[in-house]
Amino acid sequence: MDYALEMVKKAKEKGVNLLLPTDHIVATEFSNDAPFKEVEDAGEGITGDYMGLDIGSQTIAKYAAAVKDAKQLYGMVQWVYLKWKTLQKELKQSLKH
Repeated sequence: MDYALEMVKKAKEKGVNLLLPTDHIVATEFSNDAPFKEVEDAGEGITGDYMGLDIGSQTIAKYAAAVKDAKQLYGMVQWVYLKWKTLQKELKQSLKH
């Protein structure tokens, strides 16, 4: 955590717009059949038995706005989600942008 906070501080000092997720898709297990929900950091956050699986719709919109005029992007997609019907909507929405 100390390292992450240090990177946030350095980004601010250098005027870098560091985009971090503000909402998440969570579930109680890493499974296609697990029910999932979307939570916000400012609200419930990732609590108890839940684990973070992906970014939420607000973060997708924020990231899409930040890269809309980019000529080239590099990134990583968690391909396991392509097989998970429950998360395909979120993945497809993020790839559209």
